[in-house]
Amino acid sequence: MTNEFTQLLNNDLLESIYESLFLLVDDEILVTDFIRLYLEDEGFNNSITLNDANATFQTIEDNPVDIILLDLKMPGITGFEILTTLRKNPKYQYLPVIILTSSIDANSKLQALELGATDFLSKPVDPSELVLRVRNCLTVRAYQNQLIYYDPLTYLPNRQLFIERIEQYIKEDKTLDTSLSVFTICVDQYRRIHNTLGPLIADQLLSAIAAGLTQLCQSNDITDNMELINLSRMLARTAPDEFSLMFPVRQPENCAQLAEKINRCLSKKYLVDEHEIYACVSIGIAFHPRDGESPNQLIKSASAASAYARKRGGNLYKFFTTDIDVNDKKRLSLDTALRKALENREFNLVYQPKIHPDTQCVIGAEALLRWNRLGIENTSPEVFISLAEENGLIVPIGQWVFNQACKQLAIWHRQGFKHLSMAINVSAPQFYDPNFINSLLNARRNNRISLDKLTIEITESTLMGDAETLIEKLKTIKDFGVEISIDDFGTGYSSLSYLKHFPIDELKIDRSFIEDLSSSTSDLSIVKAIIAMAESLKLKLVAEGVETQDQLHILQSLGCECIQGYYYSKPLSAEDFTDYLTLQLPSQAQHPR
Repeated sequence: MTNEFTQLLNNDLLESIYESLFLLVDDEILVTDFIRLYLEDEGFNNSITLNDANATFQTIEDNPVDIILLDLKMPGITGFEILTTLRKNPKYQYLPVIILTSSIDANSKLQALELGATDFLSKPVDPSELVLRVRNCLTVRAYQNQLIYYDPLTYLPNRQLFIERIEQYIKEDKTLDTSLSVFTICVDQYRRIHNTLGPLIADQLLSAIAAGLTQLCQSNDITDNMELINLSRMLARTAPDEFSLMFPVRQPENCAQLAEKINRCLSKKYLVDEHEIYACVSIGIAFHPRDGESPNQLIKSASAASAYARKRGGNLYKFFTTDIDVNDKKRLSLDTALRKALENREFNLVYQPKIHPDTQCVIGAEALLRWNRLGIENTSPEVFISLAEENGLIVPIGQWVFNQACKQLAIWHRQGFKHLSMAINVSAPQFYDPNFINSLLNARRNNRISLDKLTIEITESTLMGDAETLIEKLKTIKDFGVEISIDDFGTGYSSLSYLKHFPIDELKIDRSFIEDLSSSTSDLSIVKAIIAMAESLKLKLVAEGVETQDQLHILQSLGCECIQGYYYSKPLSAEDFTDYLTLQLPSQAQHPR
């Protein structure tokens, strides 16, 4: 039996068996002395001996006893009475109790079993039998603890044990200036992989990430440089897509250093059951006692910071601040309003022109979503779109955007602007929705448009998942004539391998590289590199966020053939965009401003 259970236990629990605390209760001193010696010979060195049974309950209360060896017949209080009292206390209901008895009375043994005895040892005690029964009892108890306290997938401690360990750490250091931070490490792609490839693949990915995280925490790079002993013992899986880490350091610079190491270690391509999956993590960090005095509050604060990092694109770490907590409460109120917005027709689209800088001709438009709340200041798209992605509303909202944008494109084509193309932002949940391809076909059928005039814009983070499935879906979309554009290029995962393997048509240079283009040599170098790379890969380019003539001239000299930004026009209503197009008809060569 012992071997069967041993194969199921993780290493921490196996090691803990030999650290178990024994309580030896027998009125015969010679018996307890011999038992203690037998145990020590086998590596069990932690024991408390009681020859006065009346002290049993106080000893158990004061010490974390793991197993009791108990004589049945003693003066003052018997083993039967002790056993009865123990089993009435839920705290000690499953504590292993091995009965020591020289009695050959079958009724006494039966009575002890009925009262909850775990096993029996006959006096005089045989050393081999003692060790066998002790190992059996402790191994079974360890396996029970594993079911209660350990995650069955990763074999890491679960949330309950993690909380208990934080409580113990805080309790031990109560008189000191406690140095403690809690990390929440969220796997950004877990839910998407779970929904697209199934729970088995998602769990295999999680196991691979858990193994990498454990290995990092055990590495000399962590333990030596930060003077820590096996940080992996402070690691846990606390939610389906989250790990937590108790870090006995409170200096922000050390926490940041560790977070960066975790990000570098875990954010990569994983091969899972022949699927190439790109994954990354978002990390939140909370400090005790500033961000929470209780373990639950610390975990809540760290998780809030992790969610904040994820909303900013993932593959980041963030320290918890009170602003995050305030924003969470605001988002809860916003969530309620957002759920009514589609039904109440509070959304509308605006369109920003895309201009060819040489001809000054409008070659396309990007559809942008706006939320007009009656009597309330407009909410930023960055805020409500990320919220919609969290609560699942982004798919129906995205479908509405797609239909409205296609309907408007059909109108412009009927008005004679047949050259015009439409770029539509598609979120990761919408892209991975099983009905997304059907929505493309419905748009073509309902609005009688050619799909080769549509461009869907996805972010780099959308491409982090199973490469094979992604390539297949992207090729299907392209087969209908739709072009694929990578929005905000350079700010996300930015692995050049996906540019090589994925069927992409266009890159949009993020506005953060354009803003200081005329004064920053580093931004200029990055933009040059992106343009050169796009040319070599035969990809189209769009520069977004262009606001000045200097920016325009630099981009034009570098060969960028599509410009979008306030230099030409802010986003316009459908009516104003039509006027904008009409004004250009007399002379496409004139500057449109």
